Amino acid sequence: MKHLNLILFGFLVLLSCNQSNQGPYSDLDLKTIQVNNENDILPEGTLSLESTVPLEFCEDCIVGMVDKILVDDSGYYVLDKTITKSITKFGKEGQFIFRIESQGDGLGKYILPFDFELEIEKDAIAILDVNQRKVLFFHSSNGEFINEGRYGEFQAMRFSHVGGDQYAFHLDGREFGEGKHDLGIIADIHKKEILNAGVFDFGNTDYMAVDQEFTRGDLGVLFAKSMNDTVYQVTEKGYQPKFVFDFGNRKMTDDIRNADVMEARQKIMTTWPFFHWGRVFENREWVFFLWSGDNGERRLSAFNQKENKNYGIESEELSAKNLFHVEENRVYAFLNPEEYSEKSLVDNPDKDRNPTILIFSLN
Repeated sequence: MKHLNLILFGFLVLLSCNQSNQGPYSDLDLKTIQVNNENDILPEGTLSLESTVPLEFCEDCIVGMVDKILVDDSGYYVLDKTITKSITKFGKEGQFIFRIESQGDGLGKYILPFDFELEIEKDAIAILDVNQRKVLFFHSSNGEFINEGRYGEFQAMRFSHVGGDQYAFHLDGREFGEGKHDLGIIADIHKKEILNAGVFDFGNTDYMAVDQEFTRGDLGVLFAKSMNDTVYQVTEKGYQPKFVFDFGNRKMTDDIRNADVMEARQKIMTTWPFFHWGRVFENREWVFFLWSGDNGERRLSAFNQKENKNYGIESEELSAKNLFHVEENRVYAFLNPEEYSEKSLVDNPDKDRNPTILIFSLN
């Protein structure tokens, strides 16, 4: 395994050097988002709670823990890789539709559903199994198995579909150790070929994992990993920087980002630097993102691209809780059952023990 990792690393370094001057997105302007404690608060009325959708609770559809939620025109898909090790689909009204629960080591089986993606044009759910290094496909309408493909020998953490048989993968930087490495690749899972590489960053930062590093919207796919202040636009051409967060003199320093996990945690708890937490969502006007402020408190902000101005969000309903999707006129988040007592948004909180979807109008 170490030999394979060294071969892969050498290939990625060579590929990165060969492509460093190509600039596939020459028309993409890098925007700087200034973030600090003094950012203005989002004007009242910009976000308003439109509706709540309690997800049905039943014997076959209990959601043990929410690791990721995706949405399409037919409903919500909830990944619980920790307890039930499944993906459960609920309709737009919250009704249970089906569950993919296919643990094992044979055809159509995964060891662990580490990440998943929706392929709208194929009516398919793609599931990443990092243990067996394969992607499995199931019908998004009924959950039935379609086929699977092994993508190669590299160790992935997250993935996203970028077109055809091509996927963007976030490599596990901990495999490489200290120093900077290309942590993002574009690979053809049918041909088992690596086509592009990028996201040159410290591998040790991957100890702080974020479940939704790739986010999809009408403008395409974004990639954002915690402890890296750059957000990338992702296509089959590669990773191109699109936004950068400027935390001023509170930004995380490279000596922390290159340190091992215990040393990094100690330095963070001593100095409390600011950094973003992945999960960046964009539409034509706004960029929503989570970041870490004083004493490690997580905060939610919204950057207005037309005004070139960043706002803090102090919504009792939304706050920094579980944002998972942004459209042109709507923002989606969820409440876990243990959060019901903190909010007065859900009827019969003792009965509705699965998460509840919160839908906000964006005015």
